[in-house]
Amino acid sequence: MSRPPRPYPEQALQDELLVRNDRLRLVPQGFAEFVALEAELAEAELDLRPPGGDDEFTQTLFELSAALGHVLARHQDHYGSEAFFSTAATTTSLLRHGRRLAYTPDPGLSATGVVSLTVKDGLAGEIAAGLALRSAARGERKSQIFETLSARKVEAAWNQILPRDASEAIDYSAGVEAIELRGLGLDLELGELLLIRDPESSAAGYARRIVELVEDEDAETTRVGLDEEIADTDMSSSWQVLARPKLSRRLFGWDADPRRFPAQALHETSVSDALGCAPSWAWTSVDYADGGEASDLDVFLARTVEDSLDDAPLMIALDDQLHAARVEAGSQRDVSLRFACTQGESFPNPPNDPIEYEAEYAIAASTTRVRLIDESGSTLARSASALDPRARLLGEFELELELAESRASEVTVGTGEALILDASYALEPGMLVVFEDLVGEAAALLEIDRVDELVAGGESYTTITCSGVSAEAISFALGDLRILANVAEVSHGKAREEFLTDSDGITPHHRATLSKSPVSQLAGIDGAEPALVVKVSEVEWTRVVDFGESGPNDRHYRVALDAEQQLSVVFGDGRRGAIPAKGRRQLVASYRVGLGEQGNLAAGELAALAQAHPLVAAVRNPLAITGGSEPANDAALRREGTRYIRTFDRAVSARDHADLALLYPGVARANASWDSSQGVILVAAGEQGDALADARDLVAFLDARRDTSVALVMRAPEALALRLHLSLEIDAAYELQNVEDSVRAALLGEGDEDSGVAAGLFTFAAREFGEGAHLSQVYAALSGLPGLEYVEVTHFAYVEPEPAVVRDVLLADTHQWLRLSPADLVLSSASVEVP
Repeated sequence: MSRPPRPYPEQALQDELLVRNDRLRLVPQGFAEFVALEAELAEAELDLRPPGGDDEFTQTLFELSAALGHVLARHQDHYGSEAFFSTAATTTSLLRHGRRLAYTPDPGLSATGVVSLTVKDGLAGEIAAGLALRSAARGERKSQIFETLSARKVEAAWNQILPRDASEAIDYSAGVEAIELRGLGLDLELGELLLIRDPESSAAGYARRIVELVEDEDAETTRVGLDEEIADTDMSSSWQVLARPKLSRRLFGWDADPRRFPAQALHETSVSDALGCAPSWAWTSVDYADGGEASDLDVFLARTVEDSLDDAPLMIALDDQLHAARVEAGSQRDVSLRFACTQGESFPNPPNDPIEYEAEYAIAASTTRVRLIDESGSTLARSASALDPRARLLGEFELELELAESRASEVTVGTGEALILDASYALEPGMLVVFEDLVGEAAALLEIDRVDELVAGGESYTTITCSGVSAEAISFALGDLRILANVAEVSHGKAREEFLTDSDGITPHHRATLSKSPVSQLAGIDGAEPALVVKVSEVEWTRVVDFGESGPNDRHYRVALDAEQQLSVVFGDGRRGAIPAKGRRQLVASYRVGLGEQGNLAAGELAALAQAHPLVAAVRNPLAITGGSEPANDAALRREGTRYIRTFDRAVSARDHADLALLYPGVARANASWDSSQGVILVAAGEQGDALADARDLVAFLDARRDTSVALVMRAPEALALRLHLSLEIDAAYELQNVEDSVRAALLGEGDEDSGVAAGLFTFAAREFGEGAHLSQVYAALSGLPGLEYVEVTHFAYVEPEPAVVRDVLLADTHQWLRLSPADLVLSSASVEVP
């Protein structure tokens, strides 16, 4: 006969109760201990010595009774452990203990959010509740069904509404470092030259280089940064912007030998005869075709220009210098020029003295004379530094661009501030709207509190005042804002309808279990509320938490969840709550199936109708759909099971507010503090430390359980980022990557409460609001990791632009928690030989 197995290791006999691995041991003896105890008693009481040798039958009898005692002991241990909250191991026992303490386990929540409906042009109407939407499948993630929660009025005009004051006139008179040009794709390039001028002014304008180009597709403008500010107080949007000159004109003398004909000579000498024998320069011949007289204001071009230059805008370019100019009307003349340089020279005449004589060098041309007007409106003298012979006159511009009259307004609007819309709309208080920037990167959900009409200039405009749905601050620039008003609330889950088990009309507390699970759960004033409607003989019955206040004729029912998340509908007993009448197929349940984190979607991931709709052309979620959470696991049941009896469903102290908030589905962490000027300040966060998508339901839940004369302020949680650099020495006998992974897990690992794996030191699961971090905690978390021989922290600080620093402690405010992202954890590792 084979001997029974030994499932537990041998352990010395103990008389006292003990807890081993969180399990209560009422009978600590193991199989071997029972065998030894039997042998001892047989010898002491019956004078029988333990059998030996080949007498296996007697030994087997001893072991059979020991095995029976061992099994009974294990069962006693099991039931003894299940009798206490702290040592119970099965979900059923944990649920039973929790309910005895009036604790309702978190059934999980279905993800909720809003979608923006695009209504077909020219249409308006009402969309019934239950419009089915479908998310896209991503990798292993299956497509999920969502449904709208309530009927919704929609209009095509509400698809996108703009603020009336979305644009503001551009003030060019206060100094301009950049200009706004109308249009996109203007074919401009960095470094190109611009001439900016007033066509109605006698002044030449301003010449600048392009140093920045930014296109605004929504406003259809191009922002052009200039290399130098324009401080003209008369500048306006009526000015011209010219670019890309086609022609380049040279000045007389540009190609002359600068040693004999320096620029200063060409500029400063007067028109006169030769100056004698001393080294000198002079205009020896200046003959105008029409007999005109010469002047120091004359500017001579390098050659004759046949086309008219009257009033032509120009730029004078000399090296890196730019100047604007304009040809004075009527100043263009054809002229013949001769410019001479006369100087004394000597000719060697050995052995006699050198022969002294005068030499004359000259340049001549038939060309065109013009006079130029500068930026100030004055005529430029030929001696101006800008008119160096090396300068180029640039003109005949290919591009003529227009300055924008207005630009996107940078005035901001937030919650509680009146916003004037661009027309009159039939909006109503209580409607949800989404504020979104024009590129769709930022969005916020708001509720309309007030609607007014404003008449200005004979036009009517709607004014709305909104409040935020979440606790986060909201601020948008008017020029970068659109309002989406065809907004509908949606929830994860697919609709289903079925007949429940028939009632016989007599049996109290008739129970009928739904065939599909998990049933969608939505946040409400009593916590999680199932998305369920029960009808008896086509009459809808009311769900209650219990039958304590129900009368014998009240059409009430309650729901019950088992450990497998199967939901059952329970009716009254005829005294507290009515019993459904007898009949076939009279009990009908309409509910949705869909729960948990699989319903959480990023913005834009819900973008398809499950089937075509006559009013709706398209759909998308401008905000993330969040709030989906899994039902409470065993670790959560142990942690939260006694929380109810701390408050008995009433909030008096600040701590009570946090305890009650933690009983609300979807709240993973909460902290409350008292401020004498503000009241109770509460911060609540979801599983990942993010703000609740809609804090209104949590506030309503708390208001039903507290003194509402005390102010309650919801504050959004904030993840305070830190940066950590580590220098590691790793035993060469270990794989370097494996040790680095264990270091990351100790600091960033998600952990698993049910399996006893602790979360990383700087994850939300391991931190509390307001909890600081000490340098010693980092060393403690890494000490003892296999293969890690040495570790040194070389940087431990907030994410700040500063050199490497190691702080002893990092502090957090009451609404903050310290977070270390993978990108901010830097490991420098080296393998070392360990003797």
